Amino acid sequence: MIFLYKKISLNETITISLTEYNALKKRVAELEEQIRLLKNGYHSNTGSTPPSHDIGRSNRKSLRKRSFRKKGGQLGHEGSTLEMTENPYKIIEYRPCYCKQCGEKLNVNEAIMVAHKQEIVLPPIVPQYIEHRAYSCKCPKCGFVTTSDELPKHLKANVQYGTEVSALLAYLSVRHYLPYNRIAELMSDCFHLHISAGTIDNML
Repeated sequence: MIFLYKKISLNETITISLTEYNALKKRVAELEEQIRLLKNGYHSNTGSTPPSHDIGRSNRKSLRKRSFRKKGGQLGHEGSTLEMTENPYKIIEYRPCYCKQCGEKLNVNEAIMVAHKQEIVLPPIVPQYIEHRAYSCKCPKCGFVTTSDELPKHLKANVQYGTEVSALLAYLSVRHYLPYNRIAELMSDCFHLHISAGTIDNML
């Protein structure tokens, strides 16, 4: 069996190489664009991404099938509403001090409640420090010094974050996919706990 090889000139070799290079460059650009879309969640309806590059479906379009029912609660559906509590955390009273007609001073103790409303607010969130103390006591009879049981085993440093803080950090990171810097910002703004991203990484 005889194989015949065609000689290729230098110019032809360069042309073929350039063609392959441009094809590979175009493919790399396409793959980089797909990675960017997957990371950032861009869509043609929300950005400059062309529709041909859409990945996945848009959350703006509902997948529910059309129904003949009217919008809102259906007949027979038991609604729910907020109910007042009998023991509010804080009561603010608005008692009139002066008569709106003549300006005479009023006895606020004789005021009669005519209306009351309640609002639900978040409690003030401030860090709570729990101090664990170990004591020793000398026996008055034999002089032996008895020390109380050791401090909890999970306490390694003089000051450290509790298990509730660690659980919240893990919840924000694993369940809600928040990056460390945003978790640190949330902990600072909402809980007044200034935890660095490095500390969060070590705790997790």
